[in-house]
Amino acid sequence: MKTRMISQVVMLTASIAVLVGCGKDIPPPDVQMTLAGAAVAKAEAAEAYRHAPVEFSTAREKFSEAQKLVEREEYVEARRLAEEAEVDANLAFAKSRSAEAQEAVAELQKTIRTLQEEMQRIQAQ
Repeated sequence: MKTRMISQVVMLTASIAVLVGCGKDIPPPDVQMTLAGAAVAKAEAAEAYRHAPVEFSTAREKFSEAQKLVEREEYVEARRLAEEAEVDANLAFAKSRSAEAQEAVAELQKTIRTLQEEMQRIQAQ
């Protein structure tokens, strides 16, 4: 029993050493960082901070953390966070566009009501 446990610990330690050694061969997530940065910028341009503040803030935080991880050469985690930041930013962008469309519809409905009231007023004369 004790020998088996020691054997498992040795195997686990060896596996971790191999994984850590392989981690140095992983390239920086340049493409993911570029895509995430572009998605965050697009969401910001769409004023996602007004219409989807939680998603936009989350995207920015994840992107910022991914940048720090790249500087520390922790590329696997940086790639994961960059991908998440891109998804969050795209969601914020979509919610922002949707909110803007809803605002435009509401404004058009208001204009239509005003025109209808004006037509009724003219017909009543």
